[in-house]
Amino acid sequence: MGQVELPGRIGRVNRFHKILARLRQEDCPGAEVLSSWLGVCAKTIQRDLMFMRDKMHWPVKFDKHRKGWLVTDPGFYLPVAFASKKDVQAVFILAELVSQYAGTPLGESMQTAFTHLLEFHGKEENIEKVRSFARKVCFASPPAATIKPEIWTAISCALQEEQPLQITYRTQGTGQPKQRKFNPYGLIVRNRDWFLHGYCHQKQMAITLFVPYIVDVKILEDEYFDLPKGFSLAGYVRAGFMGLQAGREPKRKVVLRFVPEAAGAALSAPFMPDQEVVVEESGCLRVTFETNALFQIGREVMKWGERVMVVEPVELREKIMGSARAVVEMYGKGTTGS
Repeated sequence: MGQVELPGRIGRVNRFHKILARLRQEDCPGAEVLSSWLGVCAKTIQRDLMFMRDKMHWPVKFDKHRKGWLVTDPGFYLPVAFASKKDVQAVFILAELVSQYAGTPLGESMQTAFTHLLEFHGKEENIEKVRSFARKVCFASPPAATIKPEIWTAISCALQEEQPLQITYRTQGTGQPKQRKFNPYGLIVRNRDWFLHGYCHQKQMAITLFVPYIVDVKILEDEYFDLPKGFSLAGYVRAGFMGLQAGREPKRKVVLRFVPEAAGAALSAPFMPDQEVVVEESGCLRVTFETNALFQIGREVMKWGERVMVVEPVELREKIMGSARAVVEMYGKGTTGS
């Protein structure tokens, strides 16, 4: 007795999984064999195979000599299938989020992946309804920094194979390009900016590079490295401020005091997940946490302007005061940049 066919698209998804699993067995089955095995008619199987090959562009093909079908890419697996309208809505919204990375290699490849997933969903009229909903969600942000495709490809390959890179890097984007041997540990995405974290052989320490500042990169063939024992990229990101740390700098205690008018906004935008928050009698909000990335804290504090004061550490407060004086001096000159 044949297997019970599940209704609608869910049954088709289930069948696709089983067809691919059978093709991996390398016995090159034909449509008739698969038909008998799955308990559906041969025409249905033939349509499935043609759809997989021509519409989804999956690596399946018909072998004329063996008169059967096979998988040409052993590393290929069926993408995740979505069983409900709610799932597909989430996918479309994610696709809108991916659009923020337009112009980068990742954005292009992810758009292709989303297209394939949504083609697999089913009827076009159903997809159009969800697409209409997704158009009512918009992610507004500055354009992502451009990453050259060849640089992205080299980094991606090196991360997969754990191979070192020869990187030409321009510090701050304007400095003299310098070469360094670099063991890539992982990519960090912060506010749509891409950072490459790893071990720099020249500095003999782990550092984080801003990917758009990489001028050139080459994989060092026939060389491999091992990740440090116990290293976790997720753990590194959690321990830093907004994902970044400052090399070998020790952690410092940071205390910020927000004026009452900014207390609510500060509560809704925490600096660190484990920060301590105290509302003072005056209505001011005191935020306390530890980090070694004081350079990042300074930038974030400056965004709040006169609504926040650095209580600790002293050197951070003095640095921000210096920056504030420089801004006042620049505007005090009365020039317009002409």
